[in-house]
Amino acid sequence: MLRTSLKDNIIPHIRDCKTSKETWDVLKSLYETSNTNQIFFLKTKLLSIKMEANESIRNFISCVKELSDKLGDIGEKVSNTDLVTMTLNVLVKECQVFVSSLSTREKPPIFDELIGILLQQEERIKTSVWAQKIQIWHW
Repeated sequence: MLRTSLKDNIIPHIRDCKTSKETWDVLKSLYETSNTNQIFFLKTKLLSIKMEANESIRNFISCVKELSDKLGDIGEKVSNTDLVTMTLNVLVKECQVFVSSLSTREKPPIFDELIGILLQQEERIKTSVWAQKIQIWHW
């Protein structure tokens, strides 16, 4: 019954199995390897992510969160400290003064709190740029 529920591309892997246990063990090893490869791929991607100069903080945070969530979905939890550290280390230059001010806090923010703080900072930057443009137009 187990064999009838599998896709054709899996059958060659279990063809020589004599028992359900053997079949299950082969299937388990096939998919655990894929899971390991997926974890490696996602962690590498998360560790190498960089914020582009013109990228919005909202978009960047969304990418970090998506990778973290995908890792969590396959059983590989990324710690809050790692997420906060990775995120703060790759923000663009415009955010570095802001990052320095966060490092003086007694207790670092949790990742969800950091998201809110960064989105507020992005709005401040936009407002500041907009105010500068208005000031230039009045000259």
